[in-house]
Amino acid sequence: MDSNEEQEEWIKRAKSLESEMEKIRIRKRKFQMMYVDELISKEDYRERLQELTAEEEIEH
Repeated sequence: MDSNEEQEEWIKRAKSLESEMEKIRIRKRKFQMMYVDELISKEDYRERLQELTAEEEIEH
């Protein structure tokens, strides 16, 4: 693999990771709104937030 191909692979990977991070941010906002609207309990909100935070750490 030459350096251009490697660079392209890194760019693809970076874009993919950014896309995944954006999906996680959207899901966090969704759960936040559900909690504010009292559709889920504080306990459920915390649990979901912990799960999403763990996913973020894996993506980094």
